[in-house]
Amino acid sequence: MGLTIRNVQVDVPADRHDAAVAFWAGALGAVPRPAGGPFTHLLGVAGTVGLHLQRLGDGPAGHHLDLEADDPDAEVSRLLDLGATEGVRSSEGPPVLHDPAGLAFCVCRRGAGEPERLREARADRGFLEMAVVDLPHAEVAAGAAFWAAALEVEARPLPPPVDAFTHLHGSHGPDGRPVDLLVQDLGDATTARLHVDLHLAERDARGAEVARLVALGASVEAVRDRWHVLTDPAGNPLCVVPQ
Repeated sequence: MGLTIRNVQVDVPADRHDAAVAFWAGALGAVPRPAGGPFTHLLGVAGTVGLHLQRLGDGPAGHHLDLEADDPDAEVSRLLDLGATEGVRSSEGPPVLHDPAGLAFCVCRRGAGEPERLREARADRGFLEMAVVDLPHAEVAAGAAFWAAALEVEARPLPPPVDAFTHLHGSHGPDGRPVDLLVQDLGDATTARLHVDLHLAERDARGAEVARLVALGASVEAVRDRWHVLTDPAGNPLCVVPQ
């Protein structure tokens, strides 16, 4: 079995950690559980991929992907050949790499820790279904090629009106669950990042769900025709997108 997406980590500065944990637990109807060190796991996330939080000693807020493999060392070597670079690795943590745009991700051993206990979402509540790699225009082709090769999937550019996105078709998580990973062209932006999408089964529920998330501590950054752009209490971006 090849490389799979294990979960998304929300990286949070220490002074905003408690607020971010409370927000994401409320947003996804999950139960926070300290997991030792800087990590808090969210149990019972509504979605197709898990979400956990990491308290940072320093540095800005962000997200990163946790990937898992049967042989992490072999996967790290393969990913370095594909264009990844090595990051700082703690004595206890998994290998940390950076993709060609500089985005961090970790490679974990498959089966390490508890399997995710995901649950079905309510139709009028957002559920975590998608992670989006946001790249400056000049880095989109290389970024899409890297992630497609890393996950051994097909990169499919989407048609208008969402043609700024490339779908990495066939990416999956533990137990073969499908996990959508997109690459978004940010145009003239200069910084790469990762964000998560919360999807809604009920299209008419977007306004109410955005209001609920704002009451939990989110801020509205922009309103698009098809989605809302918000930030969590730590400043990390997220979108609310009706299916």
